Amino acid sequence: MCARCVDENKIEIRLQGGLQPIVECLASKDIKTKRDSLRTICNLSINGENKIQLRPLGALRHVIECLSIEDPECKRYAVASLINLSGDEENESDIRTMGGLAPVLDCVQSSDIETKKFSLRALCSLSAHDGNKEALGAMAVTDKILPCLKDADVEVRLRVLLIVWLLFWHRWADG
Repeated sequence: MCARCVDENKIEIRLQGGLQPIVECLASKDIKTKRDSLRTICNLSINGENKIQLRPLGALRHVIECLSIEDPECKRYAVASLINLSGDEENESDIRTMGGLAPVLDCVQSSDIETKKFSLRALCSLSAHDGNKEALGAMAVTDKILPCLKDADVEVRLRVLLIVWLLFWHRWADG
């Protein structure tokens, strides 16, 4: 499957029943199969209907489980998949209830800069959901992300500031 599928192919894969076998591959013991499946889920979940259809197939649970894999590429593609999947409000809530926030937050500590950036992007996206704001606040998210303000990478620093703003702007706005 092409990693750069055009939108028509993403739709056709769903219509032909291709999402389920890809999700099932996430449970494989083979790291290359997991990595390729995560990459494919990441690309397919850009499509709005696909991100909704992946939910009942168990994609969120499998992707969250992949965040604990030591392989840097698996982690990177898992976090990137959650960025795309979190573009749906129900998925954002499910990521929290399935315990996905803590592993994403753990990925902020990654020595792999791309994984760190993707995890901060995921936290930005997830921080927009009210239930996630409360959960992240209870997890002391700021204690874990504020040290990233010393990071040499500008994107990392900007993402941290955006997360803080998303988590707390309503407090400032409400006085």
